[in-house]
Amino acid sequence: MNTKYTLIAGVKEFELKENQSPNGLRHNDIRPTELKIEVNESFDRIGLLHHINYLITLSKAMAL
Repeated sequence: MNTKYTLIAGVKEFELKENQSPNGLRHNDIRPTELKIEVNESFDRIGLLHHINYLITLSKAMAL
């Protein structure tokens, strides 16, 4: 995969690989509030659905 996910909590950045669990990420009790995504790949329909589901997972981890 050529996709890089970076969750940002205050001044701390957490780099994740696709499907790596984002649960519990914090910096001084601050959960990530921003997500930076670098995508350099093509998706078929199934790959796109997996990518979207992972983005939903990341979004939920930011809201907890």
